[in-house]
Amino acid sequence: MGFVVSSTITKQKTSKNKGMLYHNLRASSKVENVRDDTKNNKVFVFENDEIKSVEFNTKDKIKNNKLLNYISNKIDNVEEQIQDDYKKNHGKSLPRNSNNMLDGIITFGVDDVDKDSRTLTQEENDELNKINLEEMDRSARNYLKDLEKEYGIKVNYMVRHQDEKTIHYHFSATSYDFKNHKSMTSNFKKRDMSKMGEKIQDLVAKSYENLGFKRGKSKSKAKHQTILEMHKNELLDLSSQIDTTKIDLEKLLENLDDVKTNIDFNKIKMDKLDFAYNEAQKRTFNEKGLIGELEAKKEAISTQIQALSLKLYRDFENYENKIKNHILKTNENAEKTLKSLEEIHKEDFKKYDEVQKFVKFIKINNLEDRYENFKIASKHDEEYKKLQELQDLEETHNHNRHR
Repeated sequence: MGFVVSSTITKQKTSKNKGMLYHNLRASSKVENVRDDTKNNKVFVFENDEIKSVEFNTKDKIKNNKLLNYISNKIDNVEEQIQDDYKKNHGKSLPRNSNNMLDGIITFGVDDVDKDSRTLTQEENDELNKINLEEMDRSARNYLKDLEKEYGIKVNYMVRHQDEKTIHYHFSATSYDFKNHKSMTSNFKKRDMSKMGEKIQDLVAKSYENLGFKRGKSKSKAKHQTILEMHKNELLDLSSQIDTTKIDLEKLLENLDDVKTNIDFNKIKMDKLDFAYNEAQKRTFNEKGLIGELEAKKEAISTQIQALSLKLYRDFENYENKIKNHILKTNENAEKTLKSLEEIHKEDFKKYDEVQKFVKFIKINNLEDRYENFKIASKHDEEYKKLQELQDLEETHNHNRHR
């Protein structure tokens, strides 16, 4: 089973053809059958040998109305040219019931032998949407160019719709023959339109064969159904899906009580977990406060220790300087005192030397002379005592200096 492409064309009056613009360009206040308004559609405007394209969205009514006015004016200009040409060459106005426009559609289906009228399933739509859009658009434009060559018509615009269930194309064309000055469809009989239907199936299939599409059946309802018929079939398909959904829903409801019980049970567990979590948060908050207090105290004590250490160092330094100064001053005073004593007792030291010599002299003489010597020595007794005092003072001074 593969995809097929089909196309239908119907004759229209200009007024009705312009009315189709509101649906095709999503310009009306309420557009029916839109399934996904997030997807963009695209319009292709045929201007002589140039084709201009613009994307638009169902939600953007301002932009869509601008597009509608532009294309509507284009069709009005074509209609005016047709009226002028007919009156100029026939001497009278074109009949009011003239069908100067063609309305066409390109649709896609599946090659299903058993059910050739069914629409695409969601899975089939997903598969169809995987085909490159630019390639799809190019095939549609090639088909319309072949129509122009085959029947001498002039395409006004083409629209690609993606916001409905299945991608499809609408197009409008002018069917007036400016060479023969008459509407090309005015002489078409039912048999001619039937032959035209066969031919356009061949043309559209040829344009899409490079993408793997097959030719749709010209009499198949699925391949030639109108938009209204297509959406009616979609509604039937939706009805079937709703019935299936209802069965699934009933099965779900059977398990609803178990689900509620599980929810209540889990809710109780969740409440317990929330309580435990909140308690843990409180403890954590309190512990953080205590830690903060201890850290503040530690910081204060550390600051005090640093201050005391600095003070102790400075006090020690001052004390050390005082000791050094005191010792220095004491040494200076001792030096001065010693020098003063040396000056005062200079004469006494000389007398001491004389006594020493005298003692020596006594020691080396005979016993007979001692008495005489004793009497001489007693004369110097007072001087000896003074010298002895000086000797003691000198020993004390030397002792203090060595300390």
